[in-house]
Amino acid sequence: MRLLLAGDVGRLKGDAVLAARRWSGPVETAGPAGVAGAGLIIDALFGAGLDRPVEGAARAMIEAINAAPAKIYAVDLPSGINGTSGAIQGAAVHASETITFFRRKVGHLLLPGRLHCGNVHVADIGIAEDVLGRVKPKAFHNIPELWEKSCPIPGVDAHKYDRGHAVVVSGGISSTGAARLVARGALRAGAGLVTIASPRSALAVNAAASLAVNGSPSRWSRRA
Repeated sequence: MRLLLAGDVGRLKGDAVLAARRWSGPVETAGPAGVAGAGLIIDALFGAGLDRPVEGAARAMIEAINAAPAKIYAVDLPSGINGTSGAIQGAAVHASETITFFRRKVGHLLLPGRLHCGNVHVADIGIAEDVLGRVKPKAFHNIPELWEKSCPIPGVDAHKYDRGHAVVVSGGISSTGAARLVARGALRAGAGLVTIASPRSALAVNAAASLAVNGSPSRWSRRA
């Protein structure tokens, strides 16, 4: 195992200093040649707090990591990804696996950062749940467990109106595409009945293209 350091060990602070003191092996200056022939690379160049473009030696290191035929594990977030937005800060590691802590970051979920993370694993490092009360996050990961109870599987005796009636308002004859896509999506999502409220001028177009959707002239078209 080889440890490559990008920077000066004398400038390390906090937990990084404690980890450095526990390491009894040699420390090499990080450079592209250092990853040549590696079978596995652990990327810990930058963490989730990176907010500046990656340049110079650090960028060359990231490019060398991506070019290496090795499996890459990223610590917290692939180096070069902004943890808040998922943006690439000039260059970013393409990880095979990412191990983060306590909770996923926004950068794990939003593109293009999501494409750089590979499989994301959340590790418990002893942070108490009540920390969330102080952090007050404003984002959450949209997963089926949050809403699947609102979309129950219908029983054999269920009526279509038990599954809801969606009404989609269509534009004029040259602007029907979005309404038809939404209506089709509502059906696929499980709505029992879907109606496109259409101007009379677009009724034939909507009816011909939406065979499973009920079409009716909208009230505003009759008033017009």
